[in-house]
Amino acid sequence: MTAIRVSEVLIGLAEFLHDEGVAVWRSTTGYLAAERAITIKELPAAPDAAVALSAYGVTDDVVLPDVEVRVQLRFRSGGSRTAVDDFADDAFDVLHGRHGFTLGTLRVHQARRLSSLPLGADDNRRHERADNYGLILMRP
Repeated sequence: MTAIRVSEVLIGLAEFLHDEGVAVWRSTTGYLAAERAITIKELPAAPDAAVALSAYGVTDDVVLPDVEVRVQLRFRSGGSRTAVDDFADDAFDVLHGRHGFTLGTLRVHQARRLSSLPLGADDNRRHERADNYGLILMRP
């Protein structure tokens, strides 16, 4: 069986969120101050609004061709205290309950939010929140 590469999941998710208009993904250049940035693993110092994508669990079925990849979307936003919730809700609207779509070349059978947790504010008074999703993928 072919393994699912976590890097493909994260980059595919970044591209998907970009294509859906949730935020902006650029793998090689910086972001404008007014943009919502998508990054992998770490939140950048700027812009104020950003989401970092990280994988924290992969469950491979021994017999069936499906794989569950758990990803955390760590949101941060300046401005009002609820701006981070609006940002996370925009991602929820395009991910939760979605069936039969692709992340890059990977086929997603189902996406669902597993949990959400407020993280408080950073040293620059930008509020943060983490949402965890389970993605059921089909091996190629």
